[in-house]
Amino acid sequence: MIPSEIKIHHRLKKVEEENDVQILFAIESGSRAWGFASPNSDYDIRFIYRHRPQWYQSLYLEDQRNVIECKITDEIDMNGWDIRKALKLFGSSNPSFIEWIQSDIVYVDDGYLLAAARDLVDDVYSPTSGYHHYKSMALANLRNYLDADKVKLKKYLYVIRALLARKYVAQHATPPPLPIRSLLFLLDDEPNIKQEVIKLIERKSSAEELRLGDHIAELDAFIKVEIFKNYEIKPSVKNKDAKRLLNELYVSIIT
Repeated sequence: MIPSEIKIHHRLKKVEEENDVQILFAIESGSRAWGFASPNSDYDIRFIYRHRPQWYQSLYLEDQRNVIECKITDEIDMNGWDIRKALKLFGSSNPSFIEWIQSDIVYVDDGYLLAAARDLVDDVYSPTSGYHHYKSMALANLRNYLDADKVKLKKYLYVIRALLARKYVAQHATPPPLPIRSLLFLLDDEPNIKQEVIKLIERKSSAEELRLGDHIAELDAFIKVEIFKNYEIKPSVKNKDAKRLLNELYVSIIT
C-alpha cells in the first residue's frame, strides 16, 4: 500500500470514529478514475455510510444532516453520503452515484452494498438523464475553461470525455465506462482527433502539469461540432419494481 493509500484508509477510519458511522464503500472518483490523472493530482474520495439503526427511526429524519464533508488536506478531497440519500438519488439515476459504483479504485468495500448497487444499475438507469448530464458537463467545462485566449489544456480531456460518454449513452442506453481510453473507440472514424486526445492523456499522466496553453485547433473544431449534435437515444425501460428493490436493499442495510 502506497503512503497516500495509508493516509486515505486512516482518514476513512477517523470519519467512522468521529461520526459514529460505518463506511459501506469508499472509491476514487474524478481524474484518477477517469484515467488521466497527473502524479500529483488530488485524490477524490467518495464514500457511502450508514448510522446506527436508531438514527433512522427519528421523527425528524428529513432534518438530519445526510452528508459528511472533510477538509481537503494533503491533496485528499473526501466526502460521503448517508445510505438513505444515496439510494434515493440512485433511484433517480444520479450520475455521480452511478459513476462511483463503477470505479475500479476501491478503498473500502463491506462486501454487500457495492455489489448490490452494481446489480441494480440496469433496473434504475435512465439513459435520457445520463445523456443530458454529460452534455451539461461538457458545456460547463467548455464555457468555464476553454472559452479564453489561453486555456487549461487538461480541460480538453474533461470536455471530450463528457462528449464521448454522452455518445456512448445514446448508443448503448447504459452508463459509460469511466476510463477515457475505454471510450476512444468512438473516435475511430476521426483518427487525428483520437491521436490528439491520446497525446494529452500521455502528457497529463507524466509529470507535466498541463497548465495554461494555446488552443489546440483540431480539438476546438471537433468540440464545436460535436457539442451541438443531437443523438437519438437507444430506448430503455426502467424496471417497474426498481423502487421496491431499492427499498429492500435499504432496509437490509439499516436493520
